Amino acid sequence: MGLNVYDYGVVPTPVLAFLIKKSGTPGVMVTASHNPPEWNGLQFMEEDSHIFGPEEENMTKGKIDNESKALRFCEWNQFGQVLLQDNGIDTYVKEIVKSKQMGNRKLKVVLDYGNGTAWTVLPKICRALWIPMCRS
Repeated sequence: MGLNVYDYGVVPTPVLAFLIKKSGTPGVMVTASHNPPEWNGLQFMEEDSHIFGPEEENMTKGKIDNESKALRFCEWNQFGQVLLQDNGIDTYVKEIVKSKQMGNRKLKVVLDYGNGTAWTVLPKICRALWIPMCRS
C-alpha cells in the first residue's frame, strides 16, 4: 500500500535472500519451479532473509481470504513506484568474489543450471573467479 517495489528481475532464491538481508527490508519472490504446481506461487522473506514459516504464511493467507481482515487497496495517487534494479546479481557476485578463499588450488567446476534461474548468476561467478567457461 503505497510502497516502492525494487524489481531485481530473474534471480535465484539465494541472490534475493542476500539482497534482502543486505538491505534489511522484507521481500517476495514469484516462484515457478520444476516442482508440482501447488509449490509455485509467492515466497515471502523477512528482513533477515528467512522464508516465512507456516504461522506467517497462514496469517498472510487469512488476510487475503477473510474479507473482514482483507488487505486494503490504496488510492491511485498513493501507489509507490516500481524501481528496476539491474545490479542485484553483480552485487551478489562481488560479495562472492570478496569472500573467496581458494588459495592456489586448482578447481574443476561443472555447472548444472537444472533449467532454473542459476543461469543468470553462475557464469558471472565463474568469470569473476577466473574460471574459464567451457561448453561441451
